[in-house]
Formats: sequence, structure tokens, C-alpha cells
Amino acid sequence: MKKCRQTYKRYFGIGIPINERLLSVFTFLILLLAPCQPIFTHGTVTSPPSRVWICFQEDPQSPDSPACEAAIIGWGTQALYDWNEVARMDAGGMHTTIIQDGNLASAGRPDKYGGLDQVRDDWIATSVTPGPYTVTWTNSTPHQTLYYDVYITKADWTPDQPLTWDSLELLKRTGPRPAAATDNIDVILPPRTGRHVIYSIWQRSLTPEAFYATSDVDFGSDPVPNRPPEAKFSFENGICGGPDVVFDASDSLDPDGDDLTYTWDFGDGTTAEGITASHSFSNLDSATVTLTVSDAEFSSGVVQTIDLTIDPDCLEPVCPLDTPRASPLPSINASFDNVYVVGANGPNLDNVTNCSINWALGNNGLYQFSLSTNNGSPDWYNNLLSVSTQSFNQPQPQITISNSGFEGLDGSYYATIDGPNFALVALEGGFTIYFSNSTTAPDCGDVTNPINTAPVANLVATPTTGITPLEVLFDASGSTDADNDTLTYSIDYGDGTSGTGITSTHIYSTGNYVATLAVSDGKGGTDSTSVNITVNDDVIDPPNEDCTFGVPIATPLSTVNTSYEYVHVLGTGGPNMDVVTRFTINWDLANNGLYQFSFDLNVAPWYTNFSTATQNFNSSSPQISLSGTGISGLDGDYYVTIDDGNFVLVADNYTLYFSNSKDAPNCNTKVSDTINTDEVLAIKVYPNPAVNTLSLEQQYDLINNSVIISDINGRTIKSFIVKENTKRLPIDISDLESGLYLIRVLNPLGTDRTLKFLVQ
Repeated sequence: MKKCRQTYKRYFGIGIPINERLLSVFTFLILLLAPCQPIFTHGTVTSPPSRVWICFQEDPQSPDSPACEAAIIGWGTQALYDWNEVARMDAGGMHTTIIQDGNLASAGRPDKYGGLDQVRDDWIATSVTPGPYTVTWTNSTPHQTLYYDVYITKADWTPDQPLTWDSLELLKRTGPRPAAATDNIDVILPPRTGRHVIYSIWQRSLTPEAFYATSDVDFGSDPVPNRPPEAKFSFENGICGGPDVVFDASDSLDPDGDDLTYTWDFGDGTTAEGITASHSFSNLDSATVTLTVSDAEFSSGVVQTIDLTIDPDCLEPVCPLDTPRASPLPSINASFDNVYVVGANGPNLDNVTNCSINWALGNNGLYQFSLSTNNGSPDWYNNLLSVSTQSFNQPQPQITISNSGFEGLDGSYYATIDGPNFALVALEGGFTIYFSNSTTAPDCGDVTNPINTAPVANLVATPTTGITPLEVLFDASGSTDADNDTLTYSIDYGDGTSGTGITSTHIYSTGNYVATLAVSDGKGGTDSTSVNITVNDDVIDPPNEDCTFGVPIATPLSTVNTSYEYVHVLGTGGPNMDVVTRFTINWDLANNGLYQFSFDLNVAPWYTNFSTATQNFNSSSPQISLSGTGISGLDGDYYVTIDDGNFVLVADNYTLYFSNSKDAPNCNTKVSDTINTDEVLAIKVYPNPAVNTLSLEQQYDLINNSVIISDINGRTIKSFIVKENTKRLPIDISDLESGLYLIRVLNPLGTDRTLKFLVQ
């Protein structure tokens, strides 16, 4: 769709009194007949005004200046209506490669914008003088910025020459910036005379697209008399002060854009040269420092008296790392399970179990900064985005936290990374908060309160379905604790009875049950997980798994906090996921919290989050319903599960498999589809009678089979699940007394076989 835009300054050169109604009709006809301009527009330089902007303002239908009139005659009016689309979609920073000399003004598109490439000396020019100047981009559709480049033609360039890359010199390249309707770039114009060109490039961050603007300026025929520079400097001697000082004169400027030299007099008989300098003072409480800057003709100076004493009430951080950083905080998207507070005055964060941060420097976006706790204080999930202000995209990146609810956490911090770790160094208090996935504290001071990490519960039930009476073996040995604390286990079988221990067995009658395991580390850290047990009166066939990965699963979705770089669409009729560059999920079962369910895209809107979607991840047969995703074919209902660390969404006819492997899973053949049940049960034990060791053997792998040894009265003596790949398994029976015993083997399909053996 196109929208029309037309502005007339006169009506055919005739002054006609027109009433309001006639004016409305006349205006409508003009808009109807005028060339149309695309809705999705972008921007150009409006100070000093670019060639295309001037011609558009003059009115493409009747321009005032000869250069604009010639552009219309040769190339038509549409290019001027599209004043904010002098762009290349394929730039990606390769400006000098894709745009040939002589076609810089047209962005290498002379077929449409060639009128801007005209070599002539009558382009409308803006009067300027050497020195500080502000270049302004007016962006009718703002985009996030990777950088702006501002060039000026060299001193020997003249308007009768084509504009080439070699004829330009770079004045400034900015850093990344957020999307803005107006962006100002401060530059220093160098000494010039006569007409010149300021050439500007706007490179977007999220796509390769770049915009180009050519502005004509006039420095006049007489050189501007040289003007003296202005000396300025700042200094840094630590959070608490002291004699070790770093000086920086980069704020000094020359109004004519001349190169400067810098001379330092530290007031103690020593001097230094350069735009920056470091100096250590001895036996002085203060120093009078003089900076002199010179442009080879004029010099100017500035004097500051610096306090060199150390504030007795101030605490230097015992673990400062590299703060304050000289550069912005690099992008970081990570989750940390350990937090260490280094220094005696920091907050108590013993109850913090996870810190998640997602910071994208290129987009100037802090998308997540959260703390999870094991006791719900101040909350189970604490979003620090809403209580923080930060300057991560600037040198000396900082963050200020207020009203967090954590005692002692509120305050201002320098932010940095230390390898794969994230750290906050307090501006006051002398402490550092260090977030890591390592169980080893940073080696830079006493750690006052390494946190207790809550355990992670894991429960395997074998089998989960069968006929009544069904004996189920429960194994919690997969539960873990990052601190290696000793765990205790309790299990609610879901039928009004309970048990303890890392393994246990229970017999169920017909019905549906939810067995819940709770683990505790004895230090306040707990976790729980559940499995569903289904007992029928008749034998049920094992499910046909194919590419459905066993959904619907009988348990809630286990905790997962991961980003995946690949998505594989398995089956037919699935959505086209080519626009997805990353999928991130942050689901905490213990807190029943879906904090992130997001897609990074290579098209607008670039990032979308569906953490508020309807879901029942904390229940059996966990599902999610997606709507309004904007990704064609993705909306709908899905079962969810996890497959070897990969995240799976299963619809009726297809499966979405999120992984960090570029290879799609081979899920069309399952062991349960190819193994003959009778052969699986072809088990033998030997020797029989046995003395100290009994060997269990079958034709197929025993992994995930449950083994239960009981006495002749059915009392369980020992039970376990086979964890290794083996067809022959030796079992230690040295602790069994002489007598007759039963050994029962249950395979993952829910079938079993019981044999007798004798211990001598």
C-alpha cells in the first residue's frame, strides 16, 4: 500500500481566493494525482540538509534550484518523494565494496537516485565554519543503530570532481544507539575553504540495511582565522581517592579541528606528554596539575587542584576486577546457579538459587535481569529490571538497584564480566557480587557468604503403566546437589501412603496416581518432582512413540533454562521457522514460573516473548497454547517434553525440536518398535546355586531395566535400576544368607519375568 504526500507552495503562479470547501476539494485532487510514497520509510540528514531532503522540501513537482530541477528531468520525481529511502538492503558494513565511486550519493542505485550523483557546483549548500558541528539524522521510521559514520571531502576536493571513497576522510564513527526519531552526531569540522560535501552513513544493527545522505556545505572563500584550543581534563584516583591518578584530556577541543598536543605538569617537578597520563604522587595531600594543549600556533591551559588523601570512611572493593571498564559491557545472555559475595559489607544472598541476565550491546537491550530464591523471600522470582537503571552501553558501565527487597543489595555498582562470569562491584561498601556456574569462589578476597544451592530432584519409576496389582520401583539416585550436600528423600506414593530412601518399591491397585518425590539438603534447599502411574485391569499396548517423543508425558515438565540455536520441524504441515534465530525457555517447576518463552527473529519485531501463554507445565500431560505469534503456522496447541536436554513441542501432525545441534534427531525408529518382547524376557541367572556373585544375562541391553531381589515370602531385599549399557550384569549377593530367593526383572515396556535362585 502507498500513501500520497504532496506540498504546493503556489497554485500555477496565480493568487486565487479559495473558500474552505473548494480548498478541500482542490487539495484532494492534488493528493490523488501526486506520486505516491511507500509507508515504510526511514530517514535522511536534515542538518546540514541532504540533497534529497532539499529537493523534497522545494517540492518535486516544481523545484526552485537548477540542480533539483535537473534531477527531476533526468530521473523523475519518485526518488524525491522517497527521500528517506536512499538505502541499500545488502550493505552490512560493506559500503566501499557495494557502492562504486561516482555513485556514493545515490547509494549505488543510479537507476533511481542518479540525480543525486550529478557533478555540479550549484547544489544548495549550507554555510559552515571549522570547529564543532552537529549532524542531525531525522528518521521517519526509527531503527536500532549499529553506528553512524560521518565523512567530509578532503581539502583538495572541488565540486567539479565526482564523489569517491578516496575523496573522503572520516570525521567520526559512533557506537550503537537505540532507535530514535532524531539522532545528533557531534563532529569537529576541519579547516576548509569553498564548497565541500559531508557524507553520512546510518548502519542499522539487526539487519544489513544502511542509509546514505549527501549534504553540500560552504566554508566560504576566506580561511577562518585560527582560533586557540580549549583545554579540559578529568581524572580518576579510585573510589576512595589516593595518590595514584589517571588523567584524561580527551574533552579538550579545537574550534578549527586542528590536531592538538598535550603537555602535563603534575606540580611535583614531573611532566608527561599525551592525551592520557598516569602518575603516582608521593608524600602529598594535594597536587596542582596543569594541562597545556597546543595547535602549533596557539596554546591554552587549565589548572586543577587534586585531593590525594584517602577517604577514611570509604572502603575500596577487595575484588575490583577490571572496573570501571573503559568500554561498554559486552553482550551476555547467561544463567548462573552460584553467587558469591566478596567483602565484609555485602548483602546476604544465601537464598538466591539463580541469576539470569540477557544483555545485547548491539541492540542496547537489557531483556532480563532476575534473581530466583529457594524460600520465596522477597519472592520466588525477582525481576530486577523494574527496579534498576543502567548504562551498560557506555564506558564505565554501571547499574543502580533500588527497592529490590533484598537487604543490603540496593545501591550502585560497576558491571563487568570475568571470563564466563558476571560481576557487580559496589561503588560504596567495598564488596563485589560475583555470579558464576563454578563451585569455586573467585580468588580475590574472603567470600563471606557463598550461597547454598538447592538440590535438583529426579525420580524414575519403573514401570509407569501396567495391570493390577502393579509393583513399581522408584529410584531417586538421579537427584543432584551442586554443593555435594547429603540429601534426604521422601516420597508420597499418591495413594495415601509414603516412603523414604533413595530407592523404594510400592504396589498399586487399579487407578491413576501421582507419586511425588521431595529432596532436602539439610540447609534449607529443597526440590520436588512427580511421576504419573496408571494401573489398568487389562494389558495396554506400549505407545507408538515415532517422532512424538513419548508425549503426553506422565509427569510435569522438569525445570529448564536454556537457549537453543536450531529448530528442526519434523513431520508434515509444520510452520516455516526460517525467521527464528534463537529460542529461549526459562521454566522453573518448583516456583511454577514460566519466565521466558521467546523467539529471536531475523525480521521485525526481532524479539517476541510468550511467557504469558496458556500452559500447564506443572501438571501431568503438560501443554502450551500459542496464539498471535506472527510466525505463519506456529499458532496452536502443543504437548511439551524434554529429550536429552533438547526442548520439544508436539502438535497433531508435526514436531518442533529445539536443539543446539544442527543435525535433526533420528526419531523414526525406537528400540520398543524393533525388539521382540519374548526375546527381551529371555533372561537367565547363573551360577545357580550361587555363593558371592550372581550374574544376570539377556540377549538385549539391560539398561533402564529394574531388578528386584526378594526372599521367598516376597519381602524386598534389594532393588535398583541398571544404569549402564550391558547384556551381562554381575550382582553382589555376599550379604545374603543361605536360602532360596526370587529375582524379578522389569523392562521399560512394563513386562517382567521372575526367576528363582539358591544362595549356598
